[in-house]
Amino acid sequence: MSRDGVVFNEPTTIRAETIISTGTIIGRDNATITLNANSNITTDNIPAPAGINITSTQGNIKTGDVVTNSSDNRAGDIDIVSSSGF
Repeated sequence: MSRDGVVFNEPTTIRAETIISTGTIIGRDNATITLNANSNITTDNIPAPAGINITSTQGNIKTGDVVTNSSDNRAGDIDIVSSSGF
């Protein structure tokens, strides 16, 4: 992933012990973005009109803007779960 970020055109799940992203994670069209980690999750902005799910089972979550609105005024769900905090 470059510093500018990465674009996904299909639903995408990223699983890791810790997730750190310094660029924007973009979901286009029907691409939901799911991030699952046992420890901390740190990201820049995440725009994904189809929906965003972020779960940390034992760590903190820190993100930039998390946005699911689209140009046709539809919005996907945003689900953020952390056992430790935001």
